[in-house]
Amino acid sequence: MFISLTAQLGGVERVLLACVDAAQAMGCVTDGVLLLTASDGPTVDELRRRGVALKSLALPKAVTRMDSSSRGGYLRMMLRLPFLLPALLLYLFRLRRILARSPARLLHAHGLKAGLLTAIAAPHDRQVIWHVHDFLSLRGRFTIRLLRFTAPRVSLAVAVSDAIARDLAQLLPGLPVATLPNAVGAGFLAEVALPRKQQGRLRVGLLATFGYWKGHSLFLRAAARIHAARPGTMQFLIVGGALHETGSAQTDARDLRKQADALGIAETVEFLPFNPNVRGIYESLDVIVNSSTQPEPF
Repeated sequence: MFISLTAQLGGVERVLLACVDAAQAMGCVTDGVLLLTASDGPTVDELRRRGVALKSLALPKAVTRMDSSSRGGYLRMMLRLPFLLPALLLYLFRLRRILARSPARLLHAHGLKAGLLTAIAAPHDRQVIWHVHDFLSLRGRFTIRLLRFTAPRVSLAVAVSDAIARDLAQLLPGLPVATLPNAVGAGFLAEVALPRKQQGRLRVGLLATFGYWKGHSLFLRAAARIHAARPGTMQFLIVGGALHETGSAQTDARDLRKQADALGIAETVEFLPFNPNVRGIYESLDVIVNSSTQPEPF
């Protein structure tokens, strides 16, 4: 059984879909995908298109928004934890019941929250795999303690890069780790609807979820400097949106628009919503920017 948190379609969910495709190609018998959220979103559409069985058990919204890695998040979370505990314990009981009833002996969890919840709720006769997409050592103290508490329950951690594997080895010594880089298919690049490219201008884009560490503000400040030095030579795009409901861990799109206006580049920056055709967008850009202010897992 594959287990994931969200029905949105970010990097974690794309890897999940690749794993599902691989399992189907190898003829593995799976008990489908369990989503720890309301079953609505692009990931659900993709799974249904593949004929995958779907279950869902939506986390309470207050628990979904818990994030100790955001600024001020640890203190805020510790203050709220006593009020969230009853709902969280009830949720873990219901999750354990679903896992116990499933014929799946192998539980493959994608993402931090899905991994923690699966390790805590999994019956003892099941094996748990963590597919790790982030630097877990950058998480808050409470999360790191939870990781160390639940790690003995995990049979294997799959890291998406050698950098993540090294981070895991340092944070959780003794946990078996295998590196499995993300695969990118070489199929046909579908066309994508974007604002018309302006004659003679380079199209410069940032594609990222609206996490505060993805550096959208840094991108805008750099765009303003380039625009001031060479006006009319660049067309800037910011593509994406908020994937998770972790409050302070997300950048507000309205704040970014206000910043662009204050920097005098509102007319040269286009804000586009999430688009599942990421490869098509990349193909349409002249310059692809990574402005992340923390190390990227890949």
